[in-house]
Amino acid sequence: MSNFFLEYQNHIIGLFITIAGGIIIWWIQKDKLKLVYDISASVQFPSGSKKGRFFNITFKNTGNKPITNCDIDISFESSAIDSYAFSNIKLVSNINKSENSISGQIPLLNPKESLLLTITTKEDKGLNNPSVSARAIGVTATRVSSNSRSFIDKLIILLLFVATLVMAITTLKIKVQQKNEPQQEDRIFILFNINGIGNDYPVFISSYEKTYKDAGLFLFYKYVSLKKDNEKYLNSLIALAECDEDMSNNSRAFIYYLIAKIKGYEGKKPEAIQFLDKSKESREDLYQLLIENDSSFNVQKIRAALIKNKFFQNNQYNQTYIDSLEVPFKDE
Repeated sequence: MSNFFLEYQNHIIGLFITIAGGIIIWWIQKDKLKLVYDISASVQFPSGSKKGRFFNITFKNTGNKPITNCDIDISFESSAIDSYAFSNIKLVSNINKSENSISGQIPLLNPKESLLLTITTKEDKGLNNPSVSARAIGVTATRVSSNSRSFIDKLIILLLFVATLVMAITTLKIKVQQKNEPQQEDRIFILFNINGIGNDYPVFISSYEKTYKDAGLFLFYKYVSLKKDNEKYLNSLIALAECDEDMSNNSRAFIYYLIAKIKGYEGKKPEAIQFLDKSKESREDLYQLLIENDSSFNVQKIRAALIKNKFFQNNQYNQTYIDSLEVPFKDE
């Protein structure tokens, strides 16, 4: 079972995130009718010869749809109500008051809108909080201080937490993998040494950016500047094109094109065509640009110029000629 998960973990994680994301988006966008209330009571205060208290009852629409024709009822266990006041009397109709209860109707309560009812009591002999009821079609008010979240709400919150945790772990895992994976300069260094040209690596890193494209140019110039013993640079160039599956299509197309030019120079036309096709498959627009500027890659002329200008002399890099050679290349 563990081997199965390890093999398909990316697919499983991706599927989970997709499902969790879909549920969360559905939950956010779906119509929600939700009404809550809260109660707060004051300390005792003098009221004539007795002591009284006041109670604040707040009703709030916390959903995303208007609530209509909501019936409210607030009642005490004893005849304790002295007076009352609504924060916005225009929001309430059909108000009925007795000594122990107040009822009425809220015709319309928009999303995020609230209504405050303040009740003053005339005595406080063990008076408890009132009983509060608020009901409309499709919704019953719940007290915000109670554990009023529905099972769906709790599930969504859990999914959101788990999805966030999974994404964080996945991101961390990718960063660790990227940190542990060989970088371009590491792969280039290994490739130079495997192909017996390790001595050229210091020359390469002192004169070029440590990228696949520049490594390709270096190997190309090395090949055409030598009259003999240059096959290892061509082999290295071919190996470079296949050394990293994550290499950009630009770099791979460019390197294949350089190989094709060398194969053409060697008179191996079928192989040259093969590598030209690979270049085109990797990045067609770059391939077309290279073809349009093909004269810049005339191997025979480049070879003569490099030798004449002693481009590589005593294994040292000479900038004289390369400054005049414009190589078309578009970075992604």
